[in-house]
Amino acid sequence: MKIMEAIAALDELKPNAFPERLKVKWLSELDTRLYGDVLCHYTDAPESFEGYGEDADRATILLAPEPYDRMYLFWLEAQVDYWLGETARYNNAIATFEAEYAAFAAAYHRRHPHKSVIPRWF
Repeated sequence: MKIMEAIAALDELKPNAFPERLKVKWLSELDTRLYGDVLCHYTDAPESFEGYGEDADRATILLAPEPYDRMYLFWLEAQVDYWLGETARYNNAIATFEAEYAAFAAAYHRRHPHKSVIPRWF
């Protein structure tokens, strides 16, 4: 999923007045977390991830592939609900997001080789 596709899907499913630059920031926060928590521990991961700035190309592909890219929609929905003070809706969206995030992390762990880790006692 591309940045512009995630934002367009959110705006269609949950019309809102939040500016696009803020939605890009939220997507950047999620992919930075995804890189730091999951991807960086595997041999096929990019060397680094710097996030998406306000001027990021909206055609940039987000880090999680299908079918796990649904997490971006739940993440964006949760952010909108959080900032609107919609606590029940936020709780529902963030719980669904966390389940999708965990499913992605588990699947990635099963399918990709870990970087070698040298025990600290050496």
